[in-house]
Amino acid sequence: MSEQMPQQIDYNYAGGQPATAPAPAAAPARPKTVDLAFWLLIASVAFLIIRIPVGLAILNSAGYAAALEANHEGTYFIVDVPGTIEMRTPSMIYPPLLMAAITLLSAIFIRKGHNWARILLAVFAALSLLVAVVMMLVEVPVMAAVLMSLAAAVLTLAATVLVFLTPSGAYFRLMGQYRRGKNLGQA
Repeated sequence: MSEQMPQQIDYNYAGGQPATAPAPAAAPARPKTVDLAFWLLIASVAFLIIRIPVGLAILNSAGYAAALEANHEGTYFIVDVPGTIEMRTPSMIYPPLLMAAITLLSAIFIRKGHNWARILLAVFAALSLLVAVVMMLVEVPVMAAVLMSLAAAVLTLAATVLVFLTPSGAYFRLMGQYRRGKNLGQA
């Protein structure tokens, strides 16, 4: 008489599949276009930050006050130079800080491969170019600040083009798949 051994049942398998998802494959390699776009955006942030003290220095200079007065010479308008400078000071500080923050946020998440950051950058590039053009139309523009904003806008626009090239598009698609696979593996 042979002894019958009870069969060992492995309850860790359901339908022949392991109960836990396999570990996701390695993250896709970042193409050079995304790296270059990242560094262009960092340069854009630098221009925007440097624009603040340069713009404030020019705005508070005697030459700018003289240009404001000369602009109204021969008209019936009385220019309040200190009031005008005081009114324009916040526009030399807050818009570039906001633009730098949005650009930096986009740069970080573009480098991580998030597609939404690429879309945000496309919208923001158009807006930053518009801001630079509008700055030129101010009564007496602070040209150094205008040129720095224009340089930042051109760099942002170039980065936008780079993140929409074919290698970049493939990277964003693969990173999305990688993150979804990673999230499923952790669930």
